[in-house]
Amino acid sequence: FVDTTHSVSLVCVSSQAKGAIPHLGTGLTSPLATITSSTWTSCSGPLGITLSVAQVGTWSLNGTSYTSPVTTGNVSGVNANISGTCAFSVTGTADGKYSNTTHQLAMAPIAGSGNTLTIHVAGGGTACFGLIHDGDNATFTTQVPYTVTTPLGNLTITSP
Repeated sequence: FVDTTHSVSLVCVSSQAKGAIPHLGTGLTSPLATITSSTWTSCSGPLGITLSVAQVGTWSLNGTSYTSPVTTGNVSGVNANISGTCAFSVTGTADGKYSNTTHQLAMAPIAGSGNTLTIHVAGGGTACFGLIHDGDNATFTTQVPYTVTTPLGNLTITSP
C-alpha cells in the first residue's frame, strides 16, 4: 500500500488470502465472499525497514457493478496491524476489479468510489521515523493481479 498523504510505501513480495465464497453464479449480493485470514511475505516499509502485516477480523469481498467479464468492487472491513521497527494499523475499504475470464483480481483505487484506507498510529502521533502519520490516507495496489480460486466454496487469493 501507499501512504498517499506522504508518498510512503509498504511493499510485500507476496501474499495470500483465504476465506469462503458461499455461492457461485450470477445475480449475487454482497458480500460475495469473506476473507478470514491472510499472510504477507517479505514486507518492507520506508527506508527499507522490515515490517510484518497481520490481518485483524474478517474482511468482505464486495461487488458493486458488473460489465462482462469484469466485476468491479472492493474489500471492506480491512483492518491490518503493521509491526516491526515501527508500528501502525490500516483500516477501511480498498477497490479492485475481478476478471471472470482470467480469474484474476487487480487491486487499485477507482476514481469516484469514495473508498479509502486510513492509517492509525497509537497515541495519534507518527511512526517509522516520522514518515507515517496518524490519519494519513492510503491506497492498496497490486503490481501483478492476484489469482483467485474457489474450490468447494473455499476462497484462495494468491499473488505470484
